[in-house]
Amino acid sequence: MSRAEDERLKAIGQAAATVLRETDYHLARTEDIAAAVKVPAGDGDGRSRGGRRSAVWVYSEVRSRRVLVALALYEAWRAHLERHPVQSAPDRCTTLADARAALTDALLPIIRFHRTEARLVQQVGYGIGDIATTEKKRPPAAPEFADSPLGRVAAEAFAMRVAVFADHLAPRLRSVLESVTRPTAAEVADSARALSNLVFRTCLGDPDGPVDRIADALTAFWIERDLVRLAGTWTRDLDGAERSLATVRRRANDPRGECHSRAVLVRVLLEAGTLHRRAADEGALLVQRLQDLTGGKDGGDSTDLRALCDASSRLALARRAYGDLTGAVAAADLSLTVAKELGDASLAARAETGLGESYALLGRYDQADALLAAARDTRRRLVETAGETEVATARRRLRVTEHAIAFSLTRRGAGGTALLLINTLDAADRPPSPDLAAQEGMLHATALLEAGHPTAAREAAMAAYHLPHSGLASSGLRRALLVLLLAEASRQAGRPDAAVRLLAGAPVESPWFGERVSARCAVQGRMVHAAALLDRAGEGDAERALDLLTDLPALDPADPLHLDVHIRRAAAVHANGDSGAALGELDIVTGAAAPPLTMLRAALLCARIQRDTTAVADALTADFVDAEHPLVLTAKATLAEHRVAAGDLASAQALLEPFTDATPRDHGRTVLGVDHPLLHKAVSLLDRIGASHGWGELPDAIDLN
Repeated sequence: MSRAEDERLKAIGQAAATVLRETDYHLARTEDIAAAVKVPAGDGDGRSRGGRRSAVWVYSEVRSRRVLVALALYEAWRAHLERHPVQSAPDRCTTLADARAALTDALLPIIRFHRTEARLVQQVGYGIGDIATTEKKRPPAAPEFADSPLGRVAAEAFAMRVAVFADHLAPRLRSVLESVTRPTAAEVADSARALSNLVFRTCLGDPDGPVDRIADALTAFWIERDLVRLAGTWTRDLDGAERSLATVRRRANDPRGECHSRAVLVRVLLEAGTLHRRAADEGALLVQRLQDLTGGKDGGDSTDLRALCDASSRLALARRAYGDLTGAVAAADLSLTVAKELGDASLAARAETGLGESYALLGRYDQADALLAAARDTRRRLVETAGETEVATARRRLRVTEHAIAFSLTRRGAGGTALLLINTLDAADRPPSPDLAAQEGMLHATALLEAGHPTAAREAAMAAYHLPHSGLASSGLRRALLVLLLAEASRQAGRPDAAVRLLAGAPVESPWFGERVSARCAVQGRMVHAAALLDRAGEGDAERALDLLTDLPALDPADPLHLDVHIRRAAAVHANGDSGAALGELDIVTGAAAPPLTMLRAALLCARIQRDTTAVADALTADFVDAEHPLVLTAKATLAEHRVAAGDLASAQALLEPFTDATPRDHGRTVLGVDHPLLHKAVSLLDRIGASHGWGELPDAIDLN
């Protein structure tokens, strides 16, 4: 479809608008419209010998009177915008109230245009439903129009829909939707076309209604029709919480009421699992207001202190989810201090659990262990002493702390121990809520991955992903983490293609996600995607991997994830042919006080770059929490392969001893899954040197593609 077709449709639309403004629709002749068309003459442009274009030519271009009138409305709308320019779409809408106001502002010019061009709108109303007798006898196939604003208007008009205002609405709807979710381009386009048609039908049917009220009503309808559908029903709770807070703030004389309303808002944001940045900002304001109350001349009361304890605990959760680990520690520490001041053991255990989880993310495992052990002991006592009506709540809270312990174990590489703990929990009873069940499923998958069973981990992550009522918002953090688990498990199982497909276009890699949901998870997503591309090693994959690791969202300076980023970037730089720069990235890691597994990962990459396994052998002398961690076994297999090549078969066989034991470990599984690529590599090496092993014929890896 050429630019010339667009020019012809534009000229036809302008001519139709001119004629329909002056002539009733049923009296307007296509010949008159054809005569009013103004485009340069050319071969085959529909002119008769007398120099006039024919109605046949017009119909050959538009195919329908419906398209003709829609083009007229579109050209009239464009002329209206030239005379009355409108503001551009807002860069962002922070709150749902901002989003509602932005959409209302976007609708007002359209409704005013309908008032200005009332006669033309009425004429278009007659024509948009006009079906020719020939169409009634034999409905024609939809014609193809150019993929341009005019072409899309024409295509929609042929189906009796008015998409004239869609291009004006689309960028504004994107800003509105991004206040709560990340829409796809197709979702924005579909919503804009539907709203454009709705505005036209509404204004056609109510030509005298108050402009501002109609705009408000259309906004409310669109929110229920599209925003709630795309983002989730939790947005209704968000709307209610924002309205309540705005009402209390307008009074300006009820600080405790304002704190209560803001606390509800923070809770809604956290339960949705999406807008953690906003939850952290709102939570910080709430904590400051409550500190003002409790630090005032009356010193506050126990109710204020309890509210401060709750608010700081939720602030810690929001900051931890977003990736502000230092801020999370400060908030959880405040919560613990207030809980001790109140003398409430349950609140103290909650604060210790949150603080322990934050320390685990920071790699401060000794502090995490002490806090989580204390919280578990307290919550066990509370379960034992709870009454009949309180025991379910006490058990749920104990379960949360046990999950935090399992999380800390997986963070340090003790996947087998974490798996044993989770299996024990699973054997005792099922989690008392769908939310906890989804959390436990994710922990189970992570533990399986750390224990060397990526295929089983993928199955566990899939089960958690498909749990009913697990609160997985489409653009939320938990869904993103599960997708990352699925991708990493696929990659470690030797199927990088599956990982790349999972992450292609995923919300976790969008700027929106890194800015509003979780900067830390956004970085993790790019790292997993880059690693899968490097494993796949197809044409252009190395360049794409390096692009993914450039201009990452900002991490907390204390976050150890920084070191993993340098390792992944070193691998990408090396794959692009710059070994010197890659070694420079690794020097940053080796110069830091990195955990043993991180140092080992850096040593393995260094060995690949320099073709020297000395650094790997040195890194293996460290004291690992789990001597059978898949990364440790990878290092041993690498050394064994090098020594087989050097003819040192006895040393190679000794390195491969952990692979030869097919006996299940304490957690009920073997040291590696039978379809793990690393196990296949080790068994192949043992077969090459003629050494015996406990494995028979290994099955092929499961096809995850």
